[in-house]
Amino acid sequence: MLLVFTPRMKAFSLLGPYTDWMVNTNGYREATDIGGPMNINEEYRWNVPVITYGFDQSFLNYFGSNGVVAVESAIQILNDLPAASDIILSNYPSATERMDFQAAALNVYDLKSTALVLLVEHLGLGQPTRNILDLKSWSPDLQYPPPVCTNEVCPQLIKVQNDVIQRNFDPETLDSSFVVNGTPYSGYLYSNGLHDIIEFPLDPEAPTDSAVADGFSFWYTGLQPGGFYLGLTADDAGGLRYLLNVTNVNWERLPADVLFRSIAGRELRRVRGAWRPGVEKITFLPQPQNKRGKFKTAVFNFTAAYVTNGVTVEQPVRRVVRHPDILFSAADAYLSDSNSPIFLRTGTSGWINNAGQNGNPTNAGPGVINSPVQITFDDLGPDVLSGSSFNPAVVMNRGWASFDESTNPPVLYPPNTGQNQLLVRLHFYDITAMPLAEVSTTLFKVAVPFGSPATLQISTNQTDWISVAAVTNSGSIVRWDYLGTKTPVSFTVVPGAL
Repeated sequence: MLLVFTPRMKAFSLLGPYTDWMVNTNGYREATDIGGPMNINEEYRWNVPVITYGFDQSFLNYFGSNGVVAVESAIQILNDLPAASDIILSNYPSATERMDFQAAALNVYDLKSTALVLLVEHLGLGQPTRNILDLKSWSPDLQYPPPVCTNEVCPQLIKVQNDVIQRNFDPETLDSSFVVNGTPYSGYLYSNGLHDIIEFPLDPEAPTDSAVADGFSFWYTGLQPGGFYLGLTADDAGGLRYLLNVTNVNWERLPADVLFRSIAGRELRRVRGAWRPGVEKITFLPQPQNKRGKFKTAVFNFTAAYVTNGVTVEQPVRRVVRHPDILFSAADAYLSDSNSPIFLRTGTSGWINNAGQNGNPTNAGPGVINSPVQITFDDLGPDVLSGSSFNPAVVMNRGWASFDESTNPPVLYPPNTGQNQLLVRLHFYDITAMPLAEVSTTLFKVAVPFGSPATLQISTNQTDWISVAAVTNSGSIVRWDYLGTKTPVSFTVVPGAL
């Protein structure tokens, strides 16, 4: 058990590229992760005031115009933020998550809230609850019960200072904090081949309101089916206030698509790498498109400030953006990453580490976030588990929707646009292999009207067919997981109910 000090009310965590010690066996690089927790002064951020976004055809085909509205509603929450120096944390609540029980019963995720989580992540914020206590290195001294102390000397407590670090920070003092949205936490060591520190509230009856940045974490609640966010919490706002504040000065290089301008024909000094303050506010704007839907080049003029000899100099520049900084799409995410959650997104490996230029070459940062970023929502559909111990089969309905505090039923995706073809992707796993080995994957395309059922069947002789489960054509790909042996088994999908 790791005890806490006097609790503070708010805290945030920072995200950056993995370091060498951030290994899976110490609780990092989970399926939902794209980076690891950074220390104060190791933060990563954008250093341009405008970020463009767009939707590719796959997103438009799957989510339609309502999906665009949902994502742009998340973007509007960020655009409505004041300049970092003007953020007053008391204006933001500690809890913004709500639950729509109709959506929970349908097992659907809110598209707007998910987009907000992923955008906050790509602004440089990590998961505050998960990173209250982090394991930097594993030592047997950390196991419970600890070694016996002699002469009031406890070597394991000294070891903790090296092995256990804190990556959750108070936005007022920037000291490490054991509090998330007003609730103090402690932690216990989980060790079962994999090692990690699992945080828990000191008061079991205290509210465990997650920040938007907590997102989709392996160990913690985060956003669940039926859950949605009204907006940012005070923890989220505090993290963005720190990152973008004009008082937060780091050595940074302007992106290559930033060009230097002259004023009244007067050529000014061209400084790409310099000590630069935070940009204070980031605005998201849609990448312009032509009548055929192709993205056009966007040009933005702004002033890039840098500090030299204690004096802030304003540098007129122009950014020429040929493709969206952030592109939203839809796809069968499993094909790209079998361990993926319900979305894929660009990782942090392309973020630029400027630790050396900032005087600490061994640090993990600070650095700069750059484009392009792609956020891909999985075309979620029913998940069928069959074979082996799944007899009868288990059908788990999953999907995307839009819902809010109103009593209106959830708006489900994809909409009925006449998709009269059911897609079923079969994944056959050999249960004699440990871990399970995927033997084959097959995509069935069956003519089934939207909203109508189909039946999944298996056979060992291709004459006698056994019905496994019924699914409905919702416009999404059905994932059919079959766990069996190498014994020949045939699979088919036929229109109609069982």
